[in-house]
Amino acid sequence: MNQNWFKKFEQKEYKNLYYVERGHVYYDLLVLETETNLHALPIPIFVEYYFNEKIDGNEINFGKEERFYIQHDYIKEPFQVIDGDEYYKMKEWKEELNKTKKFLSSITEEERKLLENIDYLVIEEIENQFGREIASDYIDGSIEGGFYRHTLVCASSESVGLGICQCINHETYVTEPISAQEVLELAKKQKSTV
Repeated sequence: MNQNWFKKFEQKEYKNLYYVERGHVYYDLLVLETETNLHALPIPIFVEYYFNEKIDGNEINFGKEERFYIQHDYIKEPFQVIDGDEYYKMKEWKEELNKTKKFLSSITEEERKLLENIDYLVIEEIENQFGREIASDYIDGSIEGGFYRHTLVCASSESVGLGICQCINHETYVTEPISAQEVLELAKKQKSTV
């Protein structure tokens, strides 16, 4: 399995390279992003394979010095530093994209066109203090980039005309990825009620 990672790395068979910082350097990852997947390799394996040095988890100060040398001297290719949370979100997004591709190959042309025409799908609306309808639950996105559901979480948000909250310490909407299959079901349901 690691041999496959080294082959992809050496032959530059990836579109992006990420260094994932996860607390101690011992738990860091070097991740190759391809069109369909993320291929992760623990930093201790990378360092031992290419530089015959050991990272064993006993490095002082969370291995900050070792991490510095790995990032600035050992990795010769351009890379982006991300944290563990960003990596897991990216991983979920890739998995959802792969599921979407599989799902799209199983739907009819009419269903595909329905999905392609979704730009902004309102699931639920409420009236604000000015008498205007605002979306309290809506979906946006695309087949290529994935779909996202936005749900209103601040019932006093000034930005949508519900009150005086500036939403400085919290979001007005919570945004989460939603599968193309769920979007299609919601769009069909909405189309049948119109």
